[in-house]
Amino acid sequence: QLLLALSDSTSATDQLAFLEDHGRSLVNHGRLGEASKVWDLCARMGRDLKLPLRAASCALSALDALDWLGIDTQGARWRVHLAQTLDAAQGKSPVMAYQRANLLWHTIAAERDRGAR
Repeated sequence: QLLLALSDSTSATDQLAFLEDHGRSLVNHGRLGEASKVWDLCARMGRDLKLPLRAASCALSALDALDWLGIDTQGARWRVHLAQTLDAAQGKSPVMAYQRANLLWHTIAAERDRGAR
């Protein structure tokens, strides 16, 4: 499935959507390490293909999964990844504003959790 989804006959947007969803599926089956690799590929491909909204969506999926699992040791790299992707993007779409708000929420939650220890 992965090879078919990443073939030249599949649009870049569909490829990235598949990778994001595949990462979620891996997490749901307890394979966070593999999911992180898939989301990293998705985010890097999205940036390289000039599709920052898809790249940011992959990074947000990673942050949401880590939050859901209560893992705070890996969130910093995804917050940086997301911030760099959003900073490099041009435009001010409502989706980007939503993603920036999510990044802010994840950053505040991480600081709150760090202070609670």
